[in-house]
This record gives sequence, structure tokens and C-alpha cells, in this order.
Amino acid sequence: MNRRGRVHGILADELVRSLRFTIADEIESRMSRVGMSERELARQIGATPSTVSKILGAQRTISTPYLVLVSQALGCSPNDLLEWGIEW
Repeated sequence: MNRRGRVHGILADELVRSLRFTIADEIESRMSRVGMSERELARQIGATPSTVSKILGAQRTISTPYLVLVSQALGCSPNDLLEWGIEW
């Protein structure tokens, strides 16, 4: 891989990492507003508490199906959870 490819790869990795944290923060904020625990969210979306913990800890990228299920459980749209706050 050339230098340019490595640079773009590093930037993409940093963007994905940043998005994980932003989405996790938004989910946690909405969970707090509705008084929902990690365990209850896991139950409602059919996931293990470990999976929810990894998503909220930004250790795992949330999949599209989980994004939809989480938004339904929290009474919002998937777009509401994708408030990235990143300037392009």
C-alpha cells in the first residue's frame, strides 16, 4: 500500500472511532432521559448485556439492525442517534 493509502486509512479509522463515541454518547443520553438501563435496552433489542456494553463503550460499531432496534426502544429515529457533529 502506498503512503497515500495509509494516510486515508488512518483518517478513516479515526473517523469511525469518533463516530462510535458520538453514537454511544447519544444512545446513553437518550437512555438517561427515558430512565432505561443497559440491561433493559439489551432485553428490548434482543441483545446480550455485553453487546450493549460494548456499543456504549465504543468498543463495537453498532450494526444497522441494532441501530434501528435501539432507536425504536428509545422512541426516536435512527437519524436521531446519528447526530455526528462532525464538520465535513
